[in-house]
Amino acid sequence: MKTVRNSGKVIQVVTACSLCLLSLATVVKAADTDINAAIEDRRANLKGVSKNIKLLSGMAKGEIDYDADKATAAAAVINENAANLQATDLWPEGSDLSATQHDGNRAKPDIWNDVSAFLAGFAELETASATLSAEAGNGLDALKANLGASGKTCKGCHQDFRGPKP
Repeated sequence: MKTVRNSGKVIQVVTACSLCLLSLATVVKAADTDINAAIEDRRANLKGVSKNIKLLSGMAKGEIDYDADKATAAAAVINENAANLQATDLWPEGSDLSATQHDGNRAKPDIWNDVSAFLAGFAELETASATLSAEAGNGLDALKANLGASGKTCKGCHQDFRGPKP
């Protein structure tokens, strides 16, 4: 009779432990999902910046015909994405290239040594791209005169905080 009661208690303990482990696994999975979502969101914004910088650079170099409306729209997208990229929830600790298995993640762990300096780069891009946005539609010379400041902020951040291509 005692064996049956003890077996019942063992079953209760095993069940309780199983539920705890299941809960822990759910929390870990949710954290992984949050990190992957953050990586996807920031990559979408970064790709928006890259695509539109390339378009404007092509116009400035004469590789693409200058179009005031397209130039203005591209600069506005860069400006919007620069503002979006300053959101700290896009950069959770543990979402760097060494801590995740996310394909294409190139975020260096150095970002989290000084997050405020890192995010300041996007603030600089937002400021530069606001000027670019105001001027890009005013002719090719205005585009050329204002594009460099936005590109310079990208380059500075990439040198310090972006890892090599996989």
